[in-house]
This record gives sequence, structure tokens and C-alpha cells, in this order.
Amino acid sequence: MLHGEALDTLHGQLAGAQFGEEACVHQLLNAGVDDFLEDGFDKWVGHKSSPKINFVIKQWQSEGWTVKLGAIGLTAEGGATKRDAVDGGRMAIAKLAGVEMYYEVQGSGEPVLLAPASWWPAATWNVGVVPFLSKCFKTIIFDCRGTGHSGQPKEGYSVAQFAEDCLALLSHLGISRCHAVGFALGGQMMQAMAIARPDVVATLTIAASGAGTKTLAGGQRSLSPDTEREIQSIGFERYIRNYIENDTMAFNPQFYRDHGDVVAALADAVWSGQSTVEMFRRHEDARLTWDTLGKAVEVKVPTLVLCGADDDVARRGSTPVGTARRVAALTPGAELLLIPNTKHMTFWDGDGGLAALEEFLLRHPIAA
Repeated sequence: MLHGEALDTLHGQLAGAQFGEEACVHQLLNAGVDDFLEDGFDKWVGHKSSPKINFVIKQWQSEGWTVKLGAIGLTAEGGATKRDAVDGGRMAIAKLAGVEMYYEVQGSGEPVLLAPASWWPAATWNVGVVPFLSKCFKTIIFDCRGTGHSGQPKEGYSVAQFAEDCLALLSHLGISRCHAVGFALGGQMMQAMAIARPDVVATLTIAASGAGTKTLAGGQRSLSPDTEREIQSIGFERYIRNYIENDTMAFNPQFYRDHGDVVAALADAVWSGQSTVEMFRRHEDARLTWDTLGKAVEVKVPTLVLCGADDDVARRGSTPVGTARRVAALTPGAELLLIPNTKHMTFWDGDGGLAALEEFLLRHPIAA
């Protein structure tokens, strides 16, 4: 609980231009609404809407608070209990070597570490995935360095370092063995972790991941030169949201029409974790720091390669479905499942991806 000078200091930060700073947002989330209401602080002035404050508002609203951001500032009414922000609770910050890492733990059972896509925050897993998996498993989700509520160190934006951060987080949580699941860049991260520490990774699931440094034909991959131009043309937020809000690459057209709520929630979650274009580009560049195809043969744990059967939009020398076929063929003993009528949003474009993942995990219990 915050009292006295500590509460006054944070109130001053919230009312000023420093609100966007990571430390301030961490304090805000970890403190909870009622800390600020205790001594009559029922509103904060000077706020501007941002992905981070919108994320905070949604988290508080989920606890039953009526939270509004208006001309007079941020106001909160109602609600029940304070958020528990300690290890084993819903959310916390782990102070690891080189970075402070935000994470959330839900459910009970065998641990499942869920690694997000490039520049995606942990919040994206809370759209459907955690509510589904946490019924049977303990889910661990996190913000990679440079995204969401984690720290933004100047160095370390590579697949190998992201994997090291994950191992450090597991150690911090006292988890010696887990199921490792990664989507897109997260699949590369979990592949790297499985190769480095097969004693920690009981099973590996790679979903809709890219080929990494090499094209499917064996040439050198590169990033799109049009990204900066598009961001300058339409703005950073619209660029990020467009990645989700489409039925050409992201979602099956029928699902996209019938489930606009899922699309909107996922787009909101992805945008909530963004900070700067520079940090976004660092995560984009990380895609080319790992050879997914070349490293596949080194994997020695039970592996599921998942991809939408229709995830076939070309990405500078590869497609996710083409990469999935190749990775599965190169990974010893891997299972390949291409989900019908599904595009790139493997775990959100219908329920086929989640059903396949659950079935695989149940067939490979850690205790076996």
C-alpha cells in the first residue's frame, strides 16, 4: 500500500508529463485503484490518452471499477479489492539480469510458458488463450524487453537473448520444467530455449513462425523497406492495428465478419504494448537474428508445429505455412498440424489452434 510521501510523489508523476514512463506505470498497476482513493485522491489531472493508460483503465475496469478518462482527468468509482501484484498473483515485475520483466500467472496445473509475437505484449494472450488454457494449466505470459510494461534496455534485442530472458523468468518463478509455446517470433524464441535447455522444456509448440535469417529457397532474408514509409503515411497506431484488422493476412473472412469483438480486442491488446517506433523496429530486426530452419534439427523435445492452412501470404521469401512444413520436416519427430480455414492468427482465428494445442499438451504430460 502507498501512503504519505510515496502517494504524494506518484500523484505528482501521474499529474505531469512523466506518466508515460515505465516506472510510473508499473507503480500504478501494482498499487491498485484503492491506494489512490484512500486519502481522497479520486482524480488525476493532466492525463493524455495513450496505449499504457488505456491498458491500465481496462485492467481496473475488469475489477469492477468505473474508470473514465475525461477533460478533468482520470476518475475511479466503486470496485472491490486491491489487485494482488506479487509472485503467484495475477501480475508482477521480475527483476532479472539486465531487464525488469512484466509477467502474469493464471490457473494451476502444469506450467505453460506462452511467448508472444514480435513487438506483441502479454495482453494479447488474455484474448481467449489464457481464459481457455488456464482451466487446465498454469499459464505464464510476459512482455519481452522493450514491450508493454517491461524495461527498455538499449541492448539485447535478439531471439537468443529473448530466450535467455525467458529462462531467467522461469528460474525467478521456481519453475524447473514447462511446456513452451510460441507464436510467430515467439516460436523462434521457444525453439532457441528448447535447444539451449531441453531439461527445462518438456514440449515445444511453434505456431506460425517465420523462417528467420534464410528464405525457403536458402537465400538471405530481409525486412520490408516500406515499413517506415507506411508508418509515416498512416501513423503508428493505424499501422499496428492494420496488422490485425484485416481478412487477407490475419483472419479468415467469415470469422472476421462474425467475430468483430475478437478482432477489436486483439487489436487493442497489441496496440496497448507499443512504446516507440524505434523500439518496434528493434523487435522487427530481431526476426533476422535466428535461423529457424537451420536450427530445427537441433531440437530434441516433443514438438508440435502449428499453422493455419491458409496462412500463405508471402513474407519476403517465405510464407508461414511453407515454413511450418519445412520446420516440421527438419525437426526430429515433430508433429505438423495445418488448421483448416485459418490464416495467420493461429490461436485467435477460430478455436482450431487452441483445441490442437490442448490435445498435444495433454498427450505429453510433464510428469511422464
